[in-house]
Amino acid sequence: HLLEAVAQLSSHFAKYGDVPKIQRLRSKYEEIAQGLKTAVFEDFATLWQPTILMNDPNAFRTLSDACLVVDALEPRVREDVVGRLTSKELAEYAASFANERNNVESVDRRCNWIAKRVREKSTAWGVFPERWAVARLFAASLCKMTRAFVTEALDNKKEMMRVAYGTTNGGNVDDVNAASQQNSEDAQVLLMALRRTLEFEAELDETFGNGASSSSSFGVNNTNDTKNNNSNDNATNEEENVGDGETASAVRERAERERKQKDLNANNRGRMMPMDSAASAAMNITFRGAISGAFEGHLQSYVDLEKRQMLDGIERGTRNETWGSADYEAAGEEKVSSDTTTSASNNPSNVPANNKNDKILISSGDMFMNIKKVFKRCANLARGQTLFDMFAAFQAVLETYAFKLNERTERAASAIASPRNSEQVKMNEIKVLVLIVNTAEYCAETISPLAESTRRALDPSFRERIDGSSSEDAFQSCIAKTLNTLVRSVTLKTGISSEVLRVNWGTIETVGDHSKFVETCATTFLNASKVVRANASSENHFRFFCEKLAASVSRELRVTILRVKKFSMVGCQQALLDANAIKSQLLEIPSVVGSGSSSSNARTNASNFARSFRRTVEREFSRIDAVLKCVLNPEDSIAESLRAMDPKATRSEFMRICEARGMRKADIARYVEQFDRLGTADDADSLDETIPGGTGNPTIGDTHRRQRSNSNIKNLMQKVSADMSGMFIKK
Repeated sequence: HLLEAVAQLSSHFAKYGDVPKIQRLRSKYEEIAQGLKTAVFEDFATLWQPTILMNDPNAFRTLSDACLVVDALEPRVREDVVGRLTSKELAEYAASFANERNNVESVDRRCNWIAKRVREKSTAWGVFPERWAVARLFAASLCKMTRAFVTEALDNKKEMMRVAYGTTNGGNVDDVNAASQQNSEDAQVLLMALRRTLEFEAELDETFGNGASSSSSFGVNNTNDTKNNNSNDNATNEEENVGDGETASAVRERAERERKQKDLNANNRGRMMPMDSAASAAMNITFRGAISGAFEGHLQSYVDLEKRQMLDGIERGTRNETWGSADYEAAGEEKVSSDTTTSASNNPSNVPANNKNDKILISSGDMFMNIKKVFKRCANLARGQTLFDMFAAFQAVLETYAFKLNERTERAASAIASPRNSEQVKMNEIKVLVLIVNTAEYCAETISPLAESTRRALDPSFRERIDGSSSEDAFQSCIAKTLNTLVRSVTLKTGISSEVLRVNWGTIETVGDHSKFVETCATTFLNASKVVRANASSENHFRFFCEKLAASVSRELRVTILRVKKFSMVGCQQALLDANAIKSQLLEIPSVVGSGSSSSNARTNASNFARSFRRTVEREFSRIDAVLKCVLNPEDSIAESLRAMDPKATRSEFMRICEARGMRKADIARYVEQFDRLGTADDADSLDETIPGGTGNPTIGDTHRRQRSNSNIKNLMQKVSADMSGMFIKK
């Protein structure tokens, strides 16, 4: 271009500006450039109208040539041309809404105005070179102006809410309800405005070739939100499938930027002009968030609305929960409804995908399904502070559900303990406890994937702040509490404590079959174990139940035996017989209930568990045997016997054993002193080897004394075993 060549030549001779010839030539050039600039401005002022450009082909060609002239002139001419046109459009935009109250409801009309203007100017944009990106700069300027209006409207609305309802805390109920109602209405208004804004931004991205993030365009009104959501989900999946490197969309965008930069450099012969930088930036604009970003920080009412709806869903879900198709009131009246059971079976959509064999409560699946829907809705609306606040709402909802499970656990424990309830009611409440354990474990395992999905969807600045440990801990605590409640409830259901104390062990004259309460224990163990085995989602839960039940029953029995005031020798033999019968019943649980699987691996695991379980039961019941055998032993050896058989026995327990034998207080005091000496001697012996300055080895006298004591204890144990060997042989 001749004018461009003269401009380059003029800049080359700029250092010779004092030469008169150069001055005259430069003045002539500036005069010509100013005339061209004036002509260009006049052409754009008169011809750059949609109707003129559509009806007059010469006008389109004239303005296209004018753009070539502008490129040849100095860069600020291009800035002036684009700036004047943009300012004119912004002035028209502002004038269109000058008499309208600036509120959020006007967002839809503002978006429609911009969309209409972009359509009307679609032909006019063609006069500009593509690398100028005038249409993009124009749209970006209008979006920036609209965002300022939206921000102001949101701030005003927030201040009005603060003034009107900011003092409702501690106020009357009407004020609180009014604030809640206003928040709900406010959330609906904000959501409508935000959805329209996001739809408009997607239309801009599609119009300017930033990717088909939405199936709608300026010429088509699309109301199919589901289609839009699917498009967003597909885009997200495409990016996630690329891996940890660049996403597919990022690679495409980078390649497109490099291509456009090459074209720009070719057109400008390597020169980078100020407007070229702005145009290059405009070519990379993504309109997502250009206006909708103003809503971040103002959507707390929406978060609160979703939270209330999720909490209401939990309330309905737990209230309508079938609890394994059989729910009962704690008072004991059966509340099973055939209609409820039928409706649950006819509505499989309510059952979560993880609800295998109905071992997980339906309400938990409904809760996570609701959370998933809310998460998708929120992620499509905002991915900053709003989504972060929504995850905090998820945490509160999950902890509320854990609290509901704990409440149901307490009701189940009361129902099992109530004498008014039938056996069927109690067994169903045991099933409820097992289902609660399964459900709490399912919830705890699902929280981590939820947190990870939220972390991926969030803006980078919020990702590290995502932490689901509080709700996870709530469900882990629920699991522990419910398992302990289950074990304790089954133990109390056996009635060991009350039945053992009801027997007058001091008046029994003959040893017969086991006592009546042993049969109650056997029935309770078998029925409860079958319910736990059939409904536990994990083999570990059943094994935990068996081991803790054995420990709980043995401790309950031992504590109760120590409370018996008087044992006769025959009564003590009968108690020993009953204790061994209960131990045998516990040992039979794994074999009677079965493993529930016929695979070789399952049989091996069951066999290993049976051996481990036997060791546990033997260890727990050895302390009961120690108490009863000490009652049967001669008085002179009672202290040594208890120390040998139960090193954990305490001084008070030894005194209770002496009292159960009917010993006099003076004798008890003497044997307690002996018991204490044995304990002190053992402690001294164990410490002697480690105390600095000690001999490090026992003396000869100590060695002989310890050997004699061990020999006496060994002989005593052999004698006790011989006396007991024929006790349990049925005649």
